[in-house]
Amino acid sequence: MANKMINQIKYIALLITTLSCMTIPIENYELNHREYDKISINKTAKILIFEDLRKGENKDDSILAMIPLVFSAGAKLNFPEADTLSVNSPIKYYIADIIKKELANQYQFKKIFISENISDNEDFNIFGKINTYTCNRYSTTYGLGLFGVFTWYFGAPIFKTECILNLEIIIKNKSGGVIFNNSYLENETNYIGLYYNLTTSSKIHPMLMKKVMNKINLDLKTILR
Repeated sequence: MANKMINQIKYIALLITTLSCMTIPIENYELNHREYDKISINKTAKILIFEDLRKGENKDDSILAMIPLVFSAGAKLNFPEADTLSVNSPIKYYIADIIKKELANQYQFKKIFISENISDNEDFNIFGKINTYTCNRYSTTYGLGLFGVFTWYFGAPIFKTECILNLEIIIKNKSGGVIFNNSYLENETNYIGLYYNLTTSSKIHPMLMKKVMNKINLDLKTILR
């Protein structure tokens, strides 16, 4: 039993080390398969890089969970892309890329592109504000004692990650008039245990963005035409 407990502890330590070296490529974001033709729009669309209004800093104390008798420890990530277990590009580019992919999947534009040039207006000019993109990650070892080994063995979560996104989207027409303005607030939670989700920790950001994009796509149906 003692050897098994030691092996379990070694496994958890290895898992924490492995996960800390992972990054999330944008390619993890999957578009929904369409069963019908794209909506044809003989207009152009430009997606500007969103204004980043996030505040605070990252604080990662998760390694403290490896101290005996410490039940769990966590990380507060106000800027998840600055963490080693996060997206591999700045959030403002990550969001812009996903919006472009989603719209290009839904509509056949004359042209759709991402730009930082605010001087020349297209038919649709999409921009906005990132008010919040915060993640809380918890590493739980249940004290690294016998109780902890049993909880791991029976499937209790080792990692828990919660992310919250608050995003504002504004669309202007070619003459500069605002034709759309709405805010979106969504959250997503991901659990990892010894027997489940060992390869899905990287999916929390695409899953969160998919929730937001489902709402955005629904709202834009009456605007993009």
